[in-house]
Amino acid sequence: MRLPVNGIHNRFDIPKIFRESFRLTASRVARDKPWSTLCKKSHGIPSSLRATAVAKFRLLTGHDCLCAHLFRFNLVTSPSCVLCDTGQDMTAAHLDECSALNDLNCIVKKDWRARCLMT
Repeated sequence: MRLPVNGIHNRFDIPKIFRESFRLTASRVARDKPWSTLCKKSHGIPSSLRATAVAKFRLLTGHDCLCAHLFRFNLVTSPSCVLCDTGQDMTAAHLDECSALNDLNCIVKKDWRARCLMT
């Protein structure tokens, strides 16, 4: 005998209800924060593959592993791009301009390639 739990008639409804509740709570907490865009349903991070979601989150929050961010913690000697040697700070915005990553057209792929080339 299958009984509904608090009006939930299908066991597949539980994850959907949880995701919606989490999204609403996260939106409330994120209001007026620079990373509030991550909570918008249209952003697509929860439905993305994990690698894509990780890259998007890091790039949007600025907590990436690019030289400009690592330089703030004295983990690298310079914030400059080590891939193209133009002297520009290696930030998320620079990834679009970096000549070493011109063969890629997706910012997520550029981020992961930059991380691989830096190590």
